[in-house]
Amino acid sequence: MISYQNGAVNVKAPLNLVTTGKVMGMSKDETGFYISKDKMAIVYGFAKGASKPMHVLIADKKGKKWNGHEIKGAKGFETKFIGFTTKKEGGLLVALPTGEEAH
Repeated sequence: MISYQNGAVNVKAPLNLVTTGKVMGMSKDETGFYISKDKMAIVYGFAKGASKPMHVLIADKKGKKWNGHEIKGAKGFETKFIGFTTKKEGGLLVALPTGEEAH
Protein backbone atom coordinates (compact mmCIF):
# COMPACT_ATOMS: atom_id res chain seq x y z
CA MET A 1 0.00 0.00 0.00
CA ILE A 2 1.27 3.47 -0.90
CA SER A 3 -0.02 6.30 1.25
CA TYR A 4 0.45 9.99 0.46
CA GLN A 5 -1.06 13.45 1.07
CA ASN A 6 -0.66 12.86 4.81
CA GLY A 7 -2.58 9.56 4.59
CA ALA A 8 -5.55 11.04 2.71
CA VAL A 9 -4.82 8.88 -0.36
CA ASN A 10 -4.03 5.15 -0.18
CA VAL A 11 -3.19 3.19 -3.33
CA LYS A 12 -2.71 -0.55 -3.63
CA ALA A 13 0.33 -1.24 -5.79
CA PRO A 14 0.83 -4.62 -7.52
CA LEU A 15 4.17 -5.14 -5.77
CA ASN A 16 5.36 -6.36 -2.38
CA LEU A 17 8.76 -5.24 -1.15
CA VAL A 18 11.02 -7.85 0.43
CA THR A 19 12.57 -6.33 3.53
CA THR A 20 14.54 -9.45 4.56
CA GLY A 21 17.39 -8.76 2.11
CA LYS A 22 16.91 -12.20 0.52
CA VAL A 23 15.85 -10.76 -2.87
CA MET A 24 18.29 -8.21 -4.32
CA GLY A 25 16.72 -4.97 -5.55
CA MET A 26 13.45 -5.41 -3.66
CA SER A 27 14.05 -3.62 -0.36
CA LYS A 28 12.73 -0.15 0.46
CA ASP A 29 16.22 1.32 0.06
CA GLU A 30 16.77 -0.38 -3.34
CA THR A 31 13.46 0.73 -4.84
CA GLY A 32 12.62 4.10 -6.41
CA PHE A 33 9.23 5.82 -6.16
CA TYR A 34 7.59 8.74 -7.94
CA ILE A 35 4.26 10.04 -6.64
CA SER A 36 2.28 13.00 -7.98
CA LYS A 37 -1.41 13.80 -8.40
CA ASP A 38 -1.22 12.66 -12.05
CA LYS A 39 1.25 9.77 -12.08
CA MET A 40 2.86 7.14 -9.90
CA ALA A 41 5.88 4.97 -10.67
CA ILE A 42 7.95 2.35 -8.89
CA VAL A 43 11.29 1.08 -10.18
CA TYR A 44 12.52 -2.16 -8.63
CA GLY A 45 14.63 -5.24 -9.23
CA PHE A 46 18.26 -6.07 -9.72
CA ALA A 47 19.76 -5.36 -13.13
CA LYS A 48 22.41 -8.07 -13.00
CA GLY A 49 20.51 -10.60 -10.88
CA ALA A 50 18.41 -13.52 -11.97
CA SER A 51 15.93 -13.30 -9.08
CA LYS A 52 14.26 -10.04 -10.12
CA PRO A 53 15.27 -8.23 -13.32
CA MET A 54 14.84 -4.46 -13.18
CA HIS A 55 11.28 -3.32 -13.87
CA VAL A 56 9.19 -0.18 -13.64
CA LEU A 57 5.48 0.00 -12.78
CA ILE A 58 3.63 3.13 -13.94
CA ALA A 59 0.10 4.23 -13.09
CA ASP A 60 -2.10 7.19 -13.94
CA LYS A 61 -5.22 8.30 -12.06
CA LYS A 62 -4.07 7.49 -8.52
CA GLY A 63 -3.04 3.91 -9.25
CA LYS A 64 -6.28 2.64 -10.76
CA LYS A 65 -4.41 0.81 -13.56
CA TRP A 66 -0.72 -0.19 -13.44
CA ASN A 67 1.47 -1.04 -16.45
CA GLY A 68 4.73 -2.91 -15.96
CA HIS A 69 7.86 -2.84 -18.13
CA GLU A 70 11.17 -4.69 -17.89
CA ILE A 71 14.18 -2.40 -18.28
CA LYS A 72 16.47 -4.35 -20.58
CA GLY A 73 20.18 -3.58 -20.47
CA ALA A 74 20.09 -1.77 -17.13
CA LYS A 75 23.53 -1.68 -15.51
CA GLY A 76 22.98 -0.35 -11.98
CA PHE A 77 21.13 -1.92 -9.15
CA GLU A 78 21.23 -0.31 -5.72
CA THR A 79 20.09 3.30 -5.97
CA LYS A 80 17.13 4.07 -8.22
CA PHE A 81 15.52 7.44 -8.93
CA ILE A 82 12.55 7.90 -11.25
CA GLY A 83 10.80 11.11 -12.26
CA PHE A 84 8.67 12.73 -14.94
CA THR A 85 9.02 16.09 -16.68
CA THR A 86 5.56 15.84 -18.29
CA LYS A 87 2.66 13.37 -18.04
CA LYS A 88 4.20 11.32 -20.87
CA GLU A 89 7.95 11.86 -20.51
CA GLY A 90 10.22 10.82 -17.70
CA GLY A 91 13.62 9.53 -16.77
CA LEU A 92 15.31 6.90 -14.68
CA LEU A 93 18.67 7.06 -12.93
CA VAL A 94 20.19 3.82 -11.67
CA ALA A 95 23.45 3.85 -9.74
CA LEU A 96 25.99 1.41 -8.37
CA PRO A 97 27.34 1.57 -4.83
CA THR A 98 30.35 3.86 -4.48
CA GLY A 99 33.53 2.23 -5.75
CA GLU A 100 31.87 -0.53 -7.82
CA GLU A 101 31.52 -0.87 -11.56
CA ALA A 102 29.15 -2.86 -13.78
CA HIS A 103 30.44 -5.26 -16.41
